[in-house]
Amino acid sequence: MPRGPNNKGESPLVLRQRLRITLRNLREQAGWSEREVATALGWQPASKLLRIERGVLDISVMDLCVLLHHYGVEDDAQVEELIRVAGQAHRQQYERFRDILPSELAYFLQYESAASMYRSYELSLVPGLLQTEEYARTILESRPITTDSDDVKERRVQLRMERQRILHRVDGFRAVFLLDEAVLHHQVGGPAIMLRQLRHVRAMADATNVEVRIVPFARGAHPGLRGPFVVLEFPSPDNNELAFIEHQGGGVAIDVKSSSPASYVELFWAVEDCSASASESSDMLDGAINRLTDVLRMS
Repeated sequence: MPRGPNNKGESPLVLRQRLRITLRNLREQAGWSEREVATALGWQPASKLLRIERGVLDISVMDLCVLLHHYGVEDDAQVEELIRVAGQAHRQQYERFRDILPSELAYFLQYESAASMYRSYELSLVPGLLQTEEYARTILESRPITTDSDDVKERRVQLRMERQRILHRVDGFRAVFLLDEAVLHHQVGGPAIMLRQLRHVRAMADATNVEVRIVPFARGAHPGLRGPFVVLEFPSPDNNELAFIEHQGGGVAIDVKSSSPASYVELFWAVEDCSASASESSDMLDGAINRLTDVLRMS
């Protein structure tokens, strides 16, 4: 029977991921399906266990003890360790933004900071992790009818800026951004704001752990035209990749390895195959920067 997660030096986000994997493994080794456990324990809705094992729902200490007893876990040290891990996993990095976070995005953010690899494809906008503050503010202010106060709007901008801290980690984290060429031509906020934004993207492309590639218009139809998405990978081989597909209402997070018909990692690779090389992409960025510089010079 597996021991509890080794949580020494790990973030609460990683602990939550490891805890859910441990609980799933314990159930499978006991020979129970999710529905059988939910029925035996009288849990309603029956999807409660499914949501716990997917990391969507926190597990209380009481429910954890009930599950461990049901799975026949009698090692006091293991039980104590899992209880401690569950408590630590409840801490949220973005707790102060909880009131403005859609549930699906909150779920995604729990894992974004724990990822070792970040793959992003964008069809029309600069990815959030590469946005300047003024570009992000313009995007958020352009949302459809909203009742957000000025304070809430500003907090949304600050949340986006705080998320960018992931790009400055020094633990082997890597990020690859694929941008459709359309991203370079949408003058969000006007030429001055867009110029500063593209210069920022160009500077980030020179970071050792960041790669920026452009998918040229000349590629024609390609697999990425259906819409933007993000794929996260984690350091543990037991962890599934997680995909986040954005839409107007927020987004949806799914386990890549359980998705159908094809892995989003493979989809990303297919779009990457359509992209220009790193050096060619840098040239395209420089070209867009030069065009905007000329526009401002002539204005």
